Amino acid sequence: LPAHAGEGLVGVLMPTKTSQRWINDGDAVKSQLEALGYTVDLQYAQDDIPNQLSQLENEITKGPKALIIASIDGTTMADALQKA
Repeated sequence: LPAHAGEGLVGVLMPTKTSQRWINDGDAVKSQLEALGYTVDLQYAQDDIPNQLSQLENEITKGPKALIIASIDGTTMADALQKA
């Protein structure tokens, strides 16, 4: 995203909150995007692939400017991402 952009929704999907690494990454991405003026929808899937797929499908319906996904299983996400 351009440094001067700053408007619209960005969906951020992380795999789990059971690892401090993903919590730190999610918080860092959210704060940096908000500093640029974006609205951020940060979600964690709790290591549940169907849950993350559902989160992705819901994000797509919101029409985000971008999606940032730390996928649990990238193969499962492929069909939904084709729609985005």
